[in-house]
Amino acid sequence: MHGNNRLCSVALVVLLMLPAVIGAQDAIPADKQANLLLKALGYDRALKNRVPEGIRILVVHQGAAETAGKTAAAFTTAGASKVKGLAVTAFAAEFKNVKDLLQKADAGEFNVLFVDPSAKGALSSLQQVTRGKKLLSLGGNADLVKQGLSMGTHLKKGVPRLIINQRAAKVEGLDLAPAIKLIATTIK
Repeated sequence: MHGNNRLCSVALVVLLMLPAVIGAQDAIPADKQANLLLKALGYDRALKNRVPEGIRILVVHQGAAETAGKTAAAFTTAGASKVKGLAVTAFAAEFKNVKDLLQKADAGEFNVLFVDPSAKGALSSLQQVTRGKKLLSLGGNADLVKQGLSMGTHLKKGVPRLIINQRAAKVEGLDLAPAIKLIATTIK
């Protein structure tokens, strides 16, 4: 009897840990995400007109300051060589409400919004800002892009790839060169 209880306990622990292990395997390192997404920005034919002062990325999160900070640092490092001659800077901030985010956008603090998976619950609020202000929205997984972000990354056969939501990209004002389809998965 005790053997069955022990076996059930072990099985339960393994099952409870399985999503964390699977999620860790699906995660793309922040530096690879940043490199891939900045490369994709190079395909935006309207980029220089939209962000003439440079690319300023806000990594928005909810309760994930450490992860978001690493993502912001990865964007700044990856952008050191510039995108279409434009400087790249990034910082992380906790999402509190639409009003605060709109104030940051109006003050020119950011012109690209990267949504950390921790802020998934606020996605519709974040989209109010990106769509209303014609700001590009980026994310670190395919689910966020399928739910309405313009661009993100995902693993395809174990290889990091771009994923683009064409409808969201159009609403946010992207003018992507057709050649991007060679390096990206697109959804309509």
